[in-house]
Amino acid sequence: MLPDPSQYSTWQEFATALLNALELGDVAAGSVSGNISTGQVVGDPPAPYNPVFWNFDLNTLVFSPDFFEVPVAPPIVSIDTINLADASVETSKIATGAVTQGIIADGAIVTAKLQDAVIVSAKIAEAAILTAHIGLAQIVTANINDLAVNDAKIANLAVSSAKIQDLAVTNAKIGLLAVGAAQIQLASITNAQIANATITNAQIANATILGANIANATIGAAQIINASIGSAQIANASIGAAHIIDASIGNAEIGIAAIGTANIQDASITTVKIGSAQITNALIANAAITTAKIGNAQITAALIANLAVGTAAIANGAIVNAKIGTAAVDTLKVAGSTITVPSVSEGADVFIPSSGATQNVMTTGFVTVGDATQAVALIQAYAWMDGSSQADAGVEFFLDTSPDASNWTERKAIKAGVRSDGADTDAHVPISCAFIVSGIPSIMCRIRCRAILMPGASNIHSSTLRDPTIVIQGGKR
Repeated sequence: MLPDPSQYSTWQEFATALLNALELGDVAAGSVSGNISTGQVVGDPPAPYNPVFWNFDLNTLVFSPDFFEVPVAPPIVSIDTINLADASVETSKIATGAVTQGIIADGAIVTAKLQDAVIVSAKIAEAAILTAHIGLAQIVTANINDLAVNDAKIANLAVSSAKIQDLAVTNAKIGLLAVGAAQIQLASITNAQIANATITNAQIANATILGANIANATIGAAQIINASIGSAQIANASIGAAHIIDASIGNAEIGIAAIGTANIQDASITTVKIGSAQITNALIANAAITTAKIGNAQITAALIANLAVGTAAIANGAIVNAKIGTAAVDTLKVAGSTITVPSVSEGADVFIPSSGATQNVMTTGFVTVGDATQAVALIQAYAWMDGSSQADAGVEFFLDTSPDASNWTERKAIKAGVRSDGADTDAHVPISCAFIVSGIPSIMCRIRCRAILMPGASNIHSSTLRDPTIVIQGGKR
């Protein structure tokens, strides 16, 4: 029997199967039509190479020379994205209306893809245009509908003077109590703008109304509330003598320190006006008290300051012995070379070692001898060397002075000692020296001593320097 064409995916496969059936003689008589247009049925198979095909209208296989004129339905082919080369789908390949919303990726439509004026009002969703989408200075007057700008659209303080037309602000536009002092230009409110009896005390700030603001003879007693004029309402220097009732200013009306010199008439302050002990030193001008102002015997010792009486104030011969206190005259008060003041300093015994190192024996304190130009002092130093335990003992004795305890000057150097031939020796050798120094107001002295090698001796020996003494005699010359 003939194969069923619905069992094959292509007509070529079906034709192959059909030819195989015809070759095997598996075709019943009358099953083959010889002409597609007439549908003539023949009992013999078609001649070799004569085209055959299935006629779906007749539900049978037919052959005809017109086979090649019948269009062949192309097979249905499925093409995935991976089968398409990049940029292979051109505009001509896309059918009209084939690109739907689902095919367009998010963000794929950029400004360059839009034709000019292609976005009309109908394409824009309600509330889709935000502030960030509007360029600076892009909203002009023509874009704003009449009455579109209401109170809610205007930011606080956005309306400046330049935005308001002249005379546009009428009485109806100004809210109650909206006009404060800051909104009123200076000198802009004249008498004509103020209704009669409108300005009361509550409307007038302290010190606001000056003399220049009040017309002459305008304010009478009836216009002033009792006790309403305080100090703050009265300008400085506004009240003259003509404004004050005689004898109306009592002590309570005068402030502390309120009356200055300019307020007091000459010769107005008499003795009875001055309280006891009210005239202090600060109130008395220099040189204001003359001899005529001082009563006899009124200057007592308590009134004279220390060192206040100079030479010029003392009469010649006025200072007698009875006027000079005990120990009141020091060296500086005595004429030169008149008197000397000896100072004696004694030190302790000091061991002088055989090492030869110099020993500080004693140092005096500072002694004042006079002033820088006339000071003179005789300095004497005494001691004795005890060499009883050592033969051939010897020392060098130094006398130094200093004006400040730091800078010392060697004034004298004396050598003393005993040379022995080996027998027992008990040596007590006195040492003394003296020096005169001048031009130093005060002075400090010291004695130094060291062991020395006596001539002919083989070694230096130790000793003891005993009873060191320094005497300083200052003199005036």
